[in-house]
Amino acid sequence: MTAVGKSTPEDGKGCQALARLELQLRRARTAAFGSQWSGDSWWDIMLSLYLGGDCGPSDEWTIAVAVGQPIRTISRWLWILEAEGQVIRRAAALDHADVWALTPVGRNRVDQCLNVGFIEES
Repeated sequence: MTAVGKSTPEDGKGCQALARLELQLRRARTAAFGSQWSGDSWWDIMLSLYLGGDCGPSDEWTIAVAVGQPIRTISRWLWILEAEGQVIRRAAALDHADVWALTPVGRNRVDQCLNVGFIEES
């Protein structure tokens, strides 16, 4: 299997590249058309947490900056995603502020969606 890049879904790099590209395209769309036309805030959050997975959990402000959405929108969606079992909230070690990460179920679902970007070679 090959992707838009040269990585495979098995090595994880291809999915990371697709997630990064999709988030960049969504931010460009929001910049071009305005935030009223960016309707998938929850998906932007999932992508941001997916990309930040190697760096550890993210706080709400970091997510808001990464996806270009207001903090209230991020907070509301994080609570919904937590209730649905897609993300988990933890207390940060240093200041006990809330930090968020994908659950294994959430990570698997993002992987599943991103793997659609891979095609079989003939």
